[in-house]
Amino acid sequence: MNEKLLEVKNLKLYFKLEEDQSIVKAVDDVSFDVYEGETLGIVGESGSGKSVTTMAIMGLVPMPPGFIDGGEIIFDNKDLLTSSKEETRKIRGNDISVIFQEPMTSLNPVLTIGDQLTEVLFYHQKLNKRDAKAKAIDMLEKVGIVDPERIFSGYPHNLSGGQRQRVVIAMALLCDPKLLIADEPTTALDVTIQAEILKLLNDIKKEFKTSTIFITHDLGVIAEMADRVVVMYQGKVMEVASIQDLFDNPLHPYTLGLMKSMPNIEEDSDVLYSMPDKIGHPIAVKTSNGYTLLEGEYHGTDTVIIKHANRELRVHLQDRSAEKKEDSNV
Repeated sequence: MNEKLLEVKNLKLYFKLEEDQSIVKAVDDVSFDVYEGETLGIVGESGSGKSVTTMAIMGLVPMPPGFIDGGEIIFDNKDLLTSSKEETRKIRGNDISVIFQEPMTSLNPVLTIGDQLTEVLFYHQKLNKRDAKAKAIDMLEKVGIVDPERIFSGYPHNLSGGQRQRVVIAMALLCDPKLLIADEPTTALDVTIQAEILKLLNDIKKEFKTSTIFITHDLGVIAEMADRVVVMYQGKVMEVASIQDLFDNPLHPYTLGLMKSMPNIEEDSDVLYSMPDKIGHPIAVKTSNGYTLLEGEYHGTDTVIIKHANRELRVHLQDRSAEKKEDSNV
């Protein structure tokens, strides 16, 4: 396996609400790794903490109201949480880039596409105007933009949704980043354009060998794009597995629920599956060979991450020694 490029360790990112001073645990003790050349998918419903986790990596979470309550984000052997603002700015857009889900809000409507692309190169690579323009036009061509010189001189409102998303992808790739974060990059696009953008991102992965974090709520997209998957729910990691292990043998009830929520063309049913109000966790016991999963689900908060069946899995760990002690006292 390739070397680790990014390591998120026990990250706790909370928000303090101004109205009642209550604490929202948006990211609660989250850990995962990204390896060189790998695409890591992060999947979960809206509000599960996917995007906030990656915005913390980019240093884009407003503080306050957000605050870090613990953890580390190690990128290229540096802890991003202890880096200065200047160091973070040098990394953001250069070594780590992001593709946001809504390109129209990612692009400045009063600046030309060329101005926005070359600004990245002026700041990070100190190129002159002529070289920056040449590199920007070349990148527009690489991401499939027809007539890149015309697009370079145009404005965001002159472009279609698919063209705008290609421009945002080009901007993210200009400095040849080590890590690319794609935050639901196809959500605002129609189905045919989605397929084109996904193919483009796969081609980019092959050509640039860029490590990618791909965020989505769509398991079909994850199956096509990712090597490994992190499943998140309510700010916590539920399961981390390879794409094959996750789809062949999902173990966490929440992962199973996500899969059941996908409509199946082979099933004749008028009722779609909906998630239960409370999601349970598997119950595990430690054995001499590792762990064994028991029948039933645990609905409390006493859970831990274990390594089981080629994955990381959130479970309630049952103490068999305590059970035996109780039995002996009966």
